[in-house]
Amino acid sequence: MRKPTATITESDALKRMAAYCSQSERCRSEVEEKLQRLELPEEAIERILARLEEEKFIDEARYCKAFVNDKLRFSGWGKRKMAQALQQKHISRLVYQPAIDGIDEVAYEAALRKALAQKERSMKAEITGYQRKVKLMHYGQSRGYSFEELRKFIDLSSVDDSIMDD
Repeated sequence: MRKPTATITESDALKRMAAYCSQSERCRSEVEEKLQRLELPEEAIERILARLEEEKFIDEARYCKAFVNDKLRFSGWGKRKMAQALQQKHISRLVYQPAIDGIDEVAYEAALRKALAQKERSMKAEITGYQRKVKLMHYGQSRGYSFEELRKFIDLSSVDDSIMDD
């Protein structure tokens, strides 16, 4: 195993990470990954992260609110996909769940309607109503929306529920 060699001082790394965090909201795991690429010792990385959190350069609750807002507005993601992405960033459910629960339902339903409408416009005209509904359900679920959320906007009266359940 290669011994880490610091090519940058701890104070320079702190300044660099403070500037990085000032550009946009960042979570702890993103900053930690960047620090590891600088090949700093683990103790130095922990001290830098603690200092950035202490000085509010890193605030995971604030990050989650911004992340959820951006993913809803710009990407049209559902709550499930947002939660999964935040979990992959090693953020605790206790931290991200309030941000997800705080989503405005009107904006959420508007994003879902917009995503489904865009998908429907892109579908071939020759597919049947049944195929259209199945494709919309699969697309909606891939975007992170639950079956119950999708059911509100897609008429499933002619579709067998057992096909749709995950």
